[in-house]
Amino acid sequence: MVDRIPKTSLGSRRKFSVERTQRLTAGIDSSAHGDAACSSCHISGDKDGLGWDLGNPPGSLIPYHTPGDNIRFVGFQTDGSLAPCDPTVPSSPPCSTHAGFDPQKGPMTSQTLRGMLEPLHWRGDRATMNAFNATFVNLMGTTDVGPINGQPAGLSAENMELFRQFSLGMTLPPNPYRAPDDTIPNALVPIPKHPGTGNPTAGLTRFLTVNTEPGLKCASCHSSQFGTNGGKLGGLNPGDPPDAAAALVNGNVVLTKSVHSDIKIPHLRNIYTKIGPFFGTPAAPKDNKSGFGLSHDGAVPDVLSFLTLSGFGQVVQDVKDEAAFVMYFPGGVKPSVGQNLTLPPGPPPTGTATQETLLSTLIQVGNLADAGRHCELVVSGQSGVRERTWYLNGGIGSGGLFSTDVTGEAQVATADLRQNAAGPLTFLCATIGSGVRLGADRDLDTRLNGEDCAPGDAGSFAVAPETADLAVSTTPATSLAWGDQSALAGPAIVYDVVGGDVDDARGGGLVTVACLAGSLAAPAYVDALPDPPEGKAFFYLIRGRNACGAATFGGDGGADGLVCAGP
Repeated sequence: MVDRIPKTSLGSRRKFSVERTQRLTAGIDSSAHGDAACSSCHISGDKDGLGWDLGNPPGSLIPYHTPGDNIRFVGFQTDGSLAPCDPTVPSSPPCSTHAGFDPQKGPMTSQTLRGMLEPLHWRGDRATMNAFNATFVNLMGTTDVGPINGQPAGLSAENMELFRQFSLGMTLPPNPYRAPDDTIPNALVPIPKHPGTGNPTAGLTRFLTVNTEPGLKCASCHSSQFGTNGGKLGGLNPGDPPDAAAALVNGNVVLTKSVHSDIKIPHLRNIYTKIGPFFGTPAAPKDNKSGFGLSHDGAVPDVLSFLTLSGFGQVVQDVKDEAAFVMYFPGGVKPSVGQNLTLPPGPPPTGTATQETLLSTLIQVGNLADAGRHCELVVSGQSGVRERTWYLNGGIGSGGLFSTDVTGEAQVATADLRQNAAGPLTFLCATIGSGVRLGADRDLDTRLNGEDCAPGDAGSFAVAPETADLAVSTTPATSLAWGDQSALAGPAIVYDVVGGDVDDARGGGLVTVACLAGSLAAPAYVDALPDPPEGKAFFYLIRGRNACGAATFGGDGGADGLVCAGP
């Protein structure tokens, strides 16, 4: 599920509607029976831990290199190394086991939607996320609004592209086993979720440099930053280089064998979450009786089991070291992202030793002035009648300097900020690109929080002034115009128009006026009422209003209490 939050708080970085794509992901109206959604199997955009056999026996084989399929193969050479190959060209060893995508594929485990690398699926049989449009019809029974690109479609092309961009924007979380500074141990430590101990740094060295098969290192197949071969976040686009597509390999030569299909080389970024069933013995039972493990069908329960398969030829401690490293493999973002702590005010140190160590680390890796930062450190705390915020932006190597949320205020050193705080301070290392928004300008309207009367509304930053430049013309109809106040109060300003009889106003003040129009987006109004009788006169008053409040109509203020309905 995606939290419903105001679009203004996301700023201009959101190029698609969160609410529309939330409905597509989690709304059961996407299925024929109203009882299923994408999130039924991809819970919170992740996986359900199950294997599904969703083959189509009556279907036909789809040949490789069908136009637009984004297929890229790498193959094992005679010396054991890996190189690009073409599955449509005979070779020895063969580039692929199959000539295309078999309609029967056997059981395969659900994959996460987070951090996807196109082409998709274990077999790479979906060129892009848009190719899943037919799935709404074929699997979920949605009404077919296609054809689109010759295929059934549950969504319009526009909505499917929105869904694609939303899905490709999901990010894998940090690996929780890595330290906040993104380091891994260089000593024997317990292997997460496995028995025994291993040295992750030693395992990294073997992963990168040691041939575990003739001519092949682990990094020969798992060569990219994602732990696969190639790949590109954000989806494939025309003109991308060949290695932007995640690569496939012959399914008959992978250690876990794939009878029906050639296989995409799996990425390793969330492998620490994949632990299959353990049954143990009555005397020493294991506590995991459900779930699917590694490989396309989930048949391998854990990393240690995979690394002990025939073909790797390693000694026991080497296997444990490599298993330890794989369980520490980097996730989608740095582990400092989301790290937070609250400290009492006063001269440092005011926290525990663990808290003070964490803060020092976050200052080291979360400085906006550092191009190599892992995150962006922000602070919040109560000051006077409002919450103040700051973001770390300078002072590299000297303890850090924080910029404030008030224009013109001097930066403040970390120690001074803590010593002079009026109450507890909460430190948060936010995602890159979020520091200024969370630390100074919440709605990114260029007016810092300290001088913005609506810091959560990008359309408003000040109360509108009294309107003093109203102009009236009577040809051909009574038309009103006044100066645009959006530059003074914000682009979300709207206007109310009131009016009344001059004689009534003389006798009873402005309480006698009435609304003529409300919530006008433009600084103009045409009065359709007939002209007043001879000897009479009408008058008009204008006010602007926005999320900060409403301006006065002027005069004795008697009309300020009016609530004028919108058009």
